[in-house]
Amino acid sequence: MAPRAARGGVGVALRHRNRPCRLAASDHVAFTLLPFAYYAIAPASQREHGRRRTILSLLCLGAAVGVPLVVALAPPIIASTAQLTGKAGADSVTLDSAYRTALLMGGFASPWALAIEAALFVVGAIGFARRDADFVAYIGVLCIGTGIAIVVARPAWIQHPLVFARYMLPALPFALLFVAEGAVSVVARLRRPIVGAGAVALAALLLFRIGPMPGYLYFPNQFMGHARFQFDYDDAHNPYVLEIPREPIPAFYRQLAKRPPGSVTLIEAPWRLESNFIPFPWYQAVHRQFVKIGLVTPICGVRDFGEYPPGAPGLRFRNFVHLSDILAGKNAGADYLVMHRKAWKTPPDADVEWPAVDACLPAIVANLGPPMYRDESIVVFDLQAHR
Repeated sequence: MAPRAARGGVGVALRHRNRPCRLAASDHVAFTLLPFAYYAIAPASQREHGRRRTILSLLCLGAAVGVPLVVALAPPIIASTAQLTGKAGADSVTLDSAYRTALLMGGFASPWALAIEAALFVVGAIGFARRDADFVAYIGVLCIGTGIAIVVARPAWIQHPLVFARYMLPALPFALLFVAEGAVSVVARLRRPIVGAGAVALAALLLFRIGPMPGYLYFPNQFMGHARFQFDYDDAHNPYVLEIPREPIPAFYRQLAKRPPGSVTLIEAPWRLESNFIPFPWYQAVHRQFVKIGLVTPICGVRDFGEYPPGAPGLRFRNFVHLSDILAGKNAGADYLVMHRKAWKTPPDADVEWPAVDACLPAIVANLGPPMYRDESIVVFDLQAHR
């Protein structure tokens, strides 16, 4: 049976993306506590006196680690028991999702690249084990044990590769360590240093070329961490690519694309915290200009989800601008204010709260003058002309 993302479409896949999964901390506890289990079992072959001393040391260190964990985790567990238990036993890892998780952690969309990386991993792990078998066994218990704990817990949305990859991040540095060890072993077989150096340089170039970075290293791109680029490195499996709204891109952005990249700054407002409800990454890929986020509280109504009031103490965000400050003549170095009249929704049937932008446009016009561009989606004001 197909994974949930395929069965439910982007509506299911994307709705989960912005929900905090409360099992993340508890799953990482396995990675924190498994070392104690390993070293409690490892000294079994030692003399009885030595084993008792080792276990006593582990108990003391375990108390030093466990007590702060209990203090930190007990309150949310007690207060949100129903929410936590509701997140467990909900979904399952599939063979396909495990494979795509491996692709994400390997940094590729190509199965051939993953196969080569896996071969280097095996070579490196074997080579490392010859020097320090205990270390390799220790890392194996930690990483495999954590993976088993996550699979058995079956947390919500675990069938999505990005979620499983996020839970397994503590294992990634060790996996890359063994891959690097394997690569060094292979290069060492090349007798001439100049050949080895050339092979390493060529491999680095190929890794960069077949990886995801060439697709998002354009200038400027302020959204490299967006799920459009990170949910899945293969666009054929990325719902943020497959299911985005097919509405035409406003002509204003195509006009900006004729200017030199990075020569103009836009303030885009309003916005949402959820990545599947903002079009800015897709628009920036077209217009190639800088973007700042406009917060409309209180001009277009008071919003407390993803916004904060003007003058809030302790908050200094360089790329966030309040609409009230813009109307007061502080344009934050921007050239245009772009007001989005309606929500950009993925999936299109999503229920999204959006400010009544048309209702607050008269207040903006009263301060900035008539817009320079208007269509069904956006209204644009020239801030430089107003100044």
